[in-house]
Order: sequence, then C-alpha cells, then structure tokens
Amino acid sequence: MVKLSSRFNKSLIFIIVIIFFFSISFSSRPVYAQEEVGVGVRAVRPRITEVKLEHNLGTHHLYFDVFDLNSWRHVSQVSVEFYRRDELVRHYVFNQTEDLQRSIEVRRGDGLIDFESESSDLSETVDQRCTLSFHFQFSGINYDRLTIRAVDHAGGMSESTINFHGITTGRTITVWLLPVLIIATTAVIYKTVKETGGKIDEG
Repeated sequence: MVKLSSRFNKSLIFIIVIIFFFSISFSSRPVYAQEEVGVGVRAVRPRITEVKLEHNLGTHHLYFDVFDLNSWRHVSQVSVEFYRRDELVRHYVFNQTEDLQRSIEVRRGDGLIDFESESSDLSETVDQRCTLSFHFQFSGINYDRLTIRAVDHAGGMSESTINFHGITTGRTITVWLLPVLIIATTAVIYKTVKETGGKIDEG
C-alpha cells in the first residue's frame, strides 16, 4: 500500500477544508432573509463589496455594492475618492436621506459622466433587503489609490482602500478574495511538496 507522508496529508486536508468554507461563503445561491435581517440590527456597520474598475476608450467605470444588514435604506452617504501621490484628484459623494431622496455631489475635480444607484423594492432575500449597488462613469484620470467610505444613518462607517502600486490604469481589476486564496493555497502545496521532497511512505 502506498500513502503520502503524514505531514503532506495534514497540509492537504487543511487546505481542502479552507477552500471548502470559502467556496460556501462565495456561493451565488440566494440567501433568503430571516426576520432579524433588514429590520434593525444594532452596532452593525455597512460593508463595501464587489468592487470592480473597468476602462473603455478613455472612459472609466467603477462598480461596487454597499451591504447593510439594517437594509439598504439605512445607508446615508457613500464617498468615492481617487488619489495620485497622496493628492486627492477626484471626490464624489452620494447622499441618501431617511425619506430615500438621493443625490450625487462632486467635491473635487470633475469628469463625472454618469452615475447610477440601484436597490430592490423586494424583500424576499437578504441581498434584496440589504444591497445598494453603484456605478460611476467618469473621464480618464491618472490615480494610484481609491478609497470608498460608506456611512449609515446611525453614524457607523466602513472604509475600503485599494492601492494600485503602478498598475496601468485601464486594466480591469476585480476585488475578490477567492482567486487570491487559490493562489496562496497553491503556493502552500508547492512549498510542502518541496520540503518533503515529494517522498512517499511505503506501508
């Protein structure tokens, strides 16, 4: 009977378990809302998710979602800031009042071509109750950092910052954890195999 070394087996099992749990967390299957979701969850701040940047023929597109367990109606302000060498070059601010009046404000720079904010009037799933989606379209600029802030009506705030470190503006960049996890786990497998010399135990 041939079996892998004990050390390799343990590492492989650990990696498989990690990938399994993250695969579940990123499942696209709808999650149906429970009574406590979207009806007032204390001390829960909004979260910024699914950030994506695209560039097409000199025009930039920024997509992202703000997820709030108190409902998308609880989001009061979303700030989008572009920096170049620590200098703020573009600053857009979305506001939503408690009676759901929405507005967009340009505080620095210009170039905003189009803006959309979308939410669902349905309440069957958690996403429908809690997700506010954004799309900013603007003219081309040079930037090396993007900061997005989301604030709710209770004053809770979350922030997400992306540093591009010389990435050419114009590439599509999707902020998603699973591809990063796969790369990291592949590196761990390679390191483990290298350390064990690919040896197997005869039994």
